Amino acid sequence: QEDLTVRLVTTNAGRELSALEKAAVYKRLINYRWSEADIAKRLGVTVQHVENLLLLAGASPSIRQMVANDEVSASLAIETLRAHGIKAAERLTEGLHGARSAGKAKVTKQHLTDPSSRFAKRQAPQLFSLVKSVKADPLGCKQILAYIPDNPDLYEFLSGIKYLNFVADIFGVSKAD
Repeated sequence: QEDLTVRLVTTNAGRELSALEKAAVYKRLINYRWSEADIAKRLGVTVQHVENLLLLAGASPSIRQMVANDEVSASLAIETLRAHGIKAAERLTEGLHGARSAGKAKVTKQHLTDPSSRFAKRQAPQLFSLVKSVKADPLGCKQILAYIPDNPDLYEFLSGIKYLNFVADIFGVSKAD
């Protein structure tokens, strides 16, 4: 019985088995008390590959159905399972809705990423450059970013000359000027 199961994968002369079909074979071999290492060695694949497909085999029916319907790739389903555990089905379903609203039939990583994190990644180099410039020239940044209200209500505690000196300091006006 075990050898027949192994031959399903190794001697399949027709089309290659899908990831879900391989996962079912690996799960059956596990039920025959084979270790993941034994399966990997016998089938000429890595232990990591066997672990991944066993994870897929144990996924919720909704995830397996999305993979079977080619709405999500097996690799993305496995990656999402590893990253989100029991919330993977929810994430993939949300991704599928996003893909469909974008006119696509298949979920990709883009559909699983929070748009705000994509924005943050795009803006990160500019933000880093800004932080470096603040450290290098704090006075120059204060001159650019300083806020001086039309009504100096915030500075009621300053005398007129102290307020003018304060503003002059912000804009780098020398004492001589």
